[in-house]
Amino acid sequence: MTNLLNKLNAAFPLIEDNKIKSIASFLFGLFVFIFLYIFQPFGIADVVFYKPLLIGGYALITICNVAFCFFILPKIFTKIFNPEKWTVLKAILFSSVIILLISICNWLYTSTIGQEVLFISHSFIKFIGITISVGIFPTIVFILFLEWKLRSDKEQKAEHINTQIQEQELEETQETIFFQLEKKSFSIPLHQFLCIKSEGNYLEVYSEKNGSIRKEVIRLSLKKAKEQIQEDHNVHQCHRSYIANFDKIQKVSGNARNYELQLENLDFSIPVSRSFSKEMISIYK
Repeated sequence: MTNLLNKLNAAFPLIEDNKIKSIASFLFGLFVFIFLYIFQPFGIADVVFYKPLLIGGYALITICNVAFCFFILPKIFTKIFNPEKWTVLKAILFSSVIILLISICNWLYTSTIGQEVLFISHSFIKFIGITISVGIFPTIVFILFLEWKLRSDKEQKAEHINTQIQEQELEETQETIFFQLEKKSFSIPLHQFLCIKSEGNYLEVYSEKNGSIRKEVIRLSLKKAKEQIQEDHNVHQCHRSYIANFDKIQKVSGNARNYELQLENLDFSIPVSRSFSKEMISIYK
């Protein structure tokens, strides 16, 4: 049960590109038209007159509802459609809402305009089943395509960033990162500093010297630590729990959800929040 909840709450990419939204809406409608015209299920085969127009109505309903959910709902429910908090569960519920809206409109369309040529009545529950049976295939294909497209884009951008990192020639600096604590101060040479990891009210500060990793635990919030770091340092908060020294990045990897940073000699990767991804890319342009 716990594993299932973890999978449902896992991060999932939210479509933000209007071009992809428009193309997806049209392709869903086109699929519905082609599928219904070729196979003519649910009594459509018995229609004699206006068959293309009848099928075109179902396709238009699909396009309008998908477009409505892609473009309008995110503007109405901005907190729900937060890219940073979009999960597998929300994606499933979102797909269910689309299917429900299409089912309602198809049922109303068939019960009114479609009744003139389609003399078979279906209950609303049956229309939900019909909509699912027609829409399940393009939905799965679209989700798989979306995963592949976003993963491919992230991998290409990560590769570009890795190339930029390899071309950098960094000089060792004598500058120091200085933190003012409640009863004492804590400092670390900038060229040794790797990252900061937030653990509740404490911070784990990682540094490297001669290939050896050192961890210091200090009582300080990540917000205050960020405020005390000079802006001209190439040190950035890339995640709600991490601050990283970008001069120490060895490799950047990317998938459909986010990027991860691998720092010199560090045995764990640092996640990059989706809200910081564009800023990170701009740093290495």
